Amino acid sequence: RAWGIIPEDEAEGGITSSIRLGLMYDSRNVENNPTKGIWAEAHIIAAPKWLGTTHANYKYCATFRHYVPVVKDKLTFAYRLGYQGTIGNSSPWYSLPFSTTMGVKADNDGFGGYRTVRGLMLNRVQGLDVGYFNAEFRYRFIDFTLAKQNIAFALSAFCDGAHVFRGYDMTLRPELTATAAQIDLYDKFVFDRNDGFHGAAGAGLRFIMNQNFIVAFEYGLPVSRFSSNPVIKNQDGKGAFYINTGYLF
Repeated sequence: RAWGIIPEDEAEGGITSSIRLGLMYDSRNVENNPTKGIWAEAHIIAAPKWLGTTHANYKYCATFRHYVPVVKDKLTFAYRLGYQGTIGNSSPWYSLPFSTTMGVKADNDGFGGYRTVRGLMLNRVQGLDVGYFNAEFRYRFIDFTLAKQNIAFALSAFCDGAHVFRGYDMTLRPELTATAAQIDLYDKFVFDRNDGFHGAAGAGLRFIMNQNFIVAFEYGLPVSRFSSNPVIKNQDGKGAFYINTGYLF
C-alpha cells in the first residue's frame, strides 16, 4: 500500500457479488472414479457494480479434463488443463486468489494447494491471467470383495504446474522515496514479476469402496526445491502431504 502497488481505494478490500454463465460437457463413464471420457467447461464471471460489487471486475475460465484408458480398468492416464483470465487490464488485488469451476466444487482458493496445483503453497501463483495443468497415471492394482462391498487400492504418479501469463502490476510509484532496505525488500518480493513456471511432482495412494467412497493420501514436492538459489528454492514451499477424499479431478 505504501509503495502504491495496492491502490488506496482497494486497500481495505471490498464486496464482490457476481453472476456466472457457462457450458459444460461431460462424458465420463464413472463420475467419481473415471477411466475414460471427457469433462470440459467454460464460463464467464461478471461482477458489475450494479450487483453491489465494490470494484467491478470480469473474468473468464476454461477447463478441459481427459481420461485415457491405457489398460482397461487397471491403468488410466488423466490430465487437466485450466486457464483463468481477466477481461480488461485490471482486477482488485483481493479477487486474485480465487479460481472457479462449475459443478459441486464450484469455488476454490487460488492456484496451489490440493485442489489446483499439488505440492505448491496455497495461493502461490497469482496474476490477471493464469494457466495450470495436472497430469497423472492412475494404477488400480488390487480389487476384491469384502462384506459384499467392492474394495480397491490404487497408486498414482503425478506432475502439476502453473504459469502466470499476465501478472498483476507491481510497478513502484515514481514519486515514492524508499530507503535501500525497502528497495531490497521490494526486490525480494517481486524478483519473479516476470514469473516463470511453477511445478511439482509426487505420488499417492487411494482406498476405493464401491467407486463412490475414495480416501486419498498424496505427497507433492515443488521442483524449485532442487534449485541452488536459496530464494527460488523456497519460493513454492517445501512440499505438502494431503489426506483428502476423491480424485483431484
